[in-house]
Amino acid sequence: MSAFTKYSFSSLSRYKECPYSFKLQYIDRIRSLEEPSSLTFGSAMDKAFTAMLVPGDKTAEQVFAEEWSFEKILTGNEKFTKADLDPDLLPARDPGMPVSENYLTFLSLKAKGLIMLKALREKLLPQIESVLGTQVPIVLQNQDGEGDQFIGFIDFVIKLKGYDKPIIGDLKTSSVKYEADSVKKSMQLSVYTYEAGTKYGTNLAGFFVISKKLTKTRHQTCLKCGHEEINSRAKTCTKELPKRCGGAWDVRLTFNSDLTIIIDSIDTEQEDQVLNEIDTAHSNIKNGIFEQNFNSCINKYHKKCVYYELCRTGSMTGLVIKDPK
Repeated sequence: MSAFTKYSFSSLSRYKECPYSFKLQYIDRIRSLEEPSSLTFGSAMDKAFTAMLVPGDKTAEQVFAEEWSFEKILTGNEKFTKADLDPDLLPARDPGMPVSENYLTFLSLKAKGLIMLKALREKLLPQIESVLGTQVPIVLQNQDGEGDQFIGFIDFVIKLKGYDKPIIGDLKTSSVKYEADSVKKSMQLSVYTYEAGTKYGTNLAGFFVISKKLTKTRHQTCLKCGHEEINSRAKTCTKELPKRCGGAWDVRLTFNSDLTIIIDSIDTEQEDQVLNEIDTAHSNIKNGIFEQNFNSCINKYHKKCVYYELCRTGSMTGLVIKDPK
């Protein structure tokens, strides 16, 4: 029998994906030595956006800078990906600047985060009529008498222009496109509407996806005649004066982050289905049912599960057993 008593969206999602990996992570407490940068970056953006919705002593940008700081990120066990590093986002090289790839990636993501916050401020804030709550705690008590709980936090509840009901919202930072039916399929949002829908008078929920994959615009100004073009493939100025100018370009890049809003209603049938899935997972965990799902060893982004080698060869390379808190 498992002594595991507190469940989160991420833990139950892991059980649904592969029960055995749930056991390794949450029961056996075997963890990766490295922390994916996406988790830390997403958390920093969540806290910054909360500060944007409910202004306080610090701006959203200041909160983000504190959360995504050199001391917090580069002294830990952060694991960056190749996509995290965009040389175009790096500042002019200071002779005293560290040149490690991790440091440059840290700077790239810092610049990217500020661009994404700017996009949220310009594209989402004007659509918000009022903020009803931020970081709203959710506790779903299991009815078996053992005190087990599903816990989570709603990122925000807002009134959005064009909707007659509040929206229970979840901010996502992602490089990939979310599917149109992602809200309907979300265990997380179904639990949120089940627990908080009555309080806020709504069955509407939404993903607010701010893209980590930036779009770039190339602004070119001719140093000889001042002619301007955007995203021109010409290596030199094309203006006819009356013959082609041919002057060298002065190039300036601007960046933009796309915002995708997916809002849908979640009906009681969907909520019941998700609650049944949670009950089944809870019962299986309590009864020590942890089958291996080899179909989940490599995810849809072609990345191996952190337990890939452990399951196949017993190797603990890159893993460590964490002591209970």
